[in-house]
Amino acid sequence: MSSSARTLLAFGFAVLILLTFSSPTVGAEKTVFVTSVSGTGNLGLWPDAGNSTGIEAADAICRARAAAASLTDPSTYIAWISDSTDDAYCRVHGLTGKKDADCGETSLPAWAGPWLRTDGLPIGETIELLLWPDYHSYLPINLDEFGNPITYDTKYYFTNTNNDGVFRDQFDGCVDWTSSDPIEVRVGGANWTSSGWTDALSSFCNRDQGLLCLQPGTGDPGPPFETYGARVFVTYEWGAGNLAAWPQAGGQVSATAGDAICQNLAASAGLGLPSSYMAWLSTSTENAIDRFTYDGPWIRLDGVPVAMGKTDLVDGEVFTSVNLTEWGDYYGGRGAWTGTTTAGLVASDTCDDWTDGSGSYDGATGIVNTVDEWWTDRTPRDCSFDNYHLYCFSQVAFLFADGFELGDISRWSFTTP
Repeated sequence: MSSSARTLLAFGFAVLILLTFSSPTVGAEKTVFVTSVSGTGNLGLWPDAGNSTGIEAADAICRARAAAASLTDPSTYIAWISDSTDDAYCRVHGLTGKKDADCGETSLPAWAGPWLRTDGLPIGETIELLLWPDYHSYLPINLDEFGNPITYDTKYYFTNTNNDGVFRDQFDGCVDWTSSDPIEVRVGGANWTSSGWTDALSSFCNRDQGLLCLQPGTGDPGPPFETYGARVFVTYEWGAGNLAAWPQAGGQVSATAGDAICQNLAASAGLGLPSSYMAWLSTSTENAIDRFTYDGPWIRLDGVPVAMGKTDLVDGEVFTSVNLTEWGDYYGGRGAWTGTTTAGLVASDTCDDWTDGSGSYDGATGIVNTVDEWWTDRTPRDCSFDNYHLYCFSQVAFLFADGFELGDISRWSFTTP
């Protein structure tokens, strides 16, 4: 996403914040950021660690970076990181111990959060909802303590923490964060949402990574995302690269079958003007970006903006991931057929223009919970794989997604609170 578009979005959300919180509680917000500095898995060797080691060094680094950026209450920050003794899930509640032991409490706590990025925008709701199985994450955590975009060295950060907030015991967390040997460790992704923000990929303890820092406890809720634009979703359903074989294709073939799938699924979910949806797909005769006549903005069904226009779709980064389905489910690390490069152009692999599901061809895919170029152009897959989704973009802007503007009240409730 271009810097001008990012600035425009941030300004719009700042207005929403002012409108939402008429009497804000000063200092009650909880902040989250990725460190602007990086280092190996031996955290005690980082300059900001002081004399601390292990997980205590991680917290010391976070506090030093918060102080350097003049953030409020820098001494309260901790790292989102687990070791063999303490799960990150417990730590964000200000507790110690393991999640399966209720963090030492009489019942499992579930009240930590929400958190705002350093630009004032919310990443999600409570920690319970951010993690498996809900994955209610709104935005990636891709800003550092100064509010700047993350750099290459901090694109990933050490966590060794599963998508449910617990220690990844298949690995040893860089020997409880005291080793910089080339041993495997799990990292979270600054450009990922849903499961990826805590458990994106494997890396190694001798590689420089960042840390994810946040304030434990309960904070003020963020502003609602209620913005104008056309809707975009990832299909709840999935299938192989021969799109005509999907039950929702309606007898169509190639990219036209993709459009029919999007339209039929939108209709089933009760979305307004379902016939306006088209699939983000390229073929040998048509680029995905050229299939669209509408030029944005696009927003998910939860109101979170994805892109201001077509230019923002193809500049290497969207504002948030397209991982919310037509039914409002947040998907984790799943893939989508695209056949489309980062520039919105046809890739070399398109499952024979989306007519092959036998495995004789490959199809270019995207990862649905990423915001960088991987959202549309990651790794080609065998077209016989039947677990890939589609991205669906409406070509008509709406203020509401529930049929209000069309006079359709079928999705409205008449229950009086």
